[in-house]
Amino acid sequence: LLHAATPTGVQLLCAPRRPEHRDAAFAALGGASRCVRRSTHAPGPPGSDRFLLDTIGELRIAYALADVVVIGRTFDPAPGGSDPIESIALGKATVIGPHATNFQYVVKTFSDADAIVTCDAASLASTLRDLLADRPRRESLATKGAACIHSQQGATARHADMILHALNTRPG
Repeated sequence: LLHAATPTGVQLLCAPRRPEHRDAAFAALGGASRCVRRSTHAPGPPGSDRFLLDTIGELRIAYALADVVVIGRTFDPAPGGSDPIESIALGKATVIGPHATNFQYVVKTFSDADAIVTCDAASLASTLRDLLADRPRRESLATKGAACIHSQQGATARHADMILHALNTRPG
């Protein structure tokens, strides 16, 4: 889906989080004729524009390089999805699909703040094309994302205060 939706001339770094999906992702990205696989530490073919991050612990670095981040597992109807907080916290325009059941509150909070873009598989290509062509929109998403995250900080302290208050005011 991401390979097909990425506009011509745009580099795509795909980072499947499940090891069992990495070989299929490599093949879908064009295999050895087009894709550079991080785990091999080998240069790819000349003109490579597809990259597979098939290692652990480097996603944050990859996000830092991105203009737009697509949370790919949210396009899979299997329950769950993936968390968009890290990419938004790093100031990246983030696109999420319709299947983020484990992160409904997070996605709603970002959506309400106009800090994330939600689309379906059919509109992913046009969404990416539009975002990549619109730097002010990407910057606006980043700014609103940072403000949204800042507005949500302190939840642990607020909950601790609520618990302490409840314990101190209960009868007996």
